[in-house]
Amino acid sequence: MLAKIKKIIFPFYRDRHQYLMAKPWFRGIFVIYMIGIVVIPTVIFFIQVDEYSDWCWNSLHLYYDTPDLYKEELENCAEIQREGLHTNLIVVPILTVITHYLIQLVFFKIIIDFITRGWENEQKNSLAQSKPSKSFVKEIKKYSIPLAIILGTGFLALAIYSVQVDKRKSIEEQQKADNERAELKLKQEECEALKAGLMKKWNNVVGVKYDKNLDGALTSGCVVVYIDNKTGGIEEGQLEYMETTK
Repeated sequence: MLAKIKKIIFPFYRDRHQYLMAKPWFRGIFVIYMIGIVVIPTVIFFIQVDEYSDWCWNSLHLYYDTPDLYKEELENCAEIQREGLHTNLIVVPILTVITHYLIQLVFFKIIIDFITRGWENEQKNSLAQSKPSKSFVKEIKKYSIPLAIILGTGFLALAIYSVQVDKRKSIEEQQKADNERAELKLKQEECEALKAGLMKKWNNVVGVKYDKNLDGALTSGCVVVYIDNKTGGIEEGQLEYMETTK
C-alpha cells in the first residue's frame, strides 16, 4: 500500500534514482521542495481569496450613511468572498498537483535520465547518437497517457480560472459603477441638506445641487441655485465662491 502511494505521489522516481538519496545536495533539495509544495500553494490560496474580494470590502465605507444599501453590499461582498473561496479551492490544488508532476518530469526524466544518464550512455555507446534505444521509446510511450492527463487537466484548470477572472472583472466593473452612483447620490444629499440653512441666510436661494465637475480639494461641488435680485433671472453659483462674495 505504501509503495502504491509513493508511486502515485512520485510517479517519475524509479529504482535507478535511489543513488540520489545518498547525495546531501539532493536530500536538501528534497526537504525544501516538500516544504515549499505545501507552504507556497497555501500562501497563494489565501492571497488569491483576499484579492478576489478585497476591492468589495474596501468600498463599503461609501454606504455607511445608507443602512439598507450597506447591508445589501455587505451580503454581496460575503457572496463574492465565498465564490472566490470555492474557485480557489478547485484551481489552486489542481495547479499544485500539475506543478508537482511537471517538476518531477523535468528533473527525473529530462535532467537526470535524458541529459545526465543519456550523456553517460553516449560515452559508453556511440550508437545512441543516431538511434534512440527501445527502452527510451518504451518509456515515452509509457508516460504518454499520464502526460496527456496532466496537460488536459492543466488546460481545464486554466480555463476555469480564466472564466472566473472574467466574471470577477465584470462584477468589479458593475460594483465600481454602483459605487460611483452611490457616491454621487451621497454628495447630492449632502448638498441638498444645505438648502434650508442657505435659504435662511440668503432669501433668494431656491435650491442646491451637486456638480461633480466642480468637486475638488478646496471645493465641495455644491452649486447654489438662486434668483438674481437685479435681473430676476435664475442663476447658479459655486457655494464656496458665493460665501466669499455675498
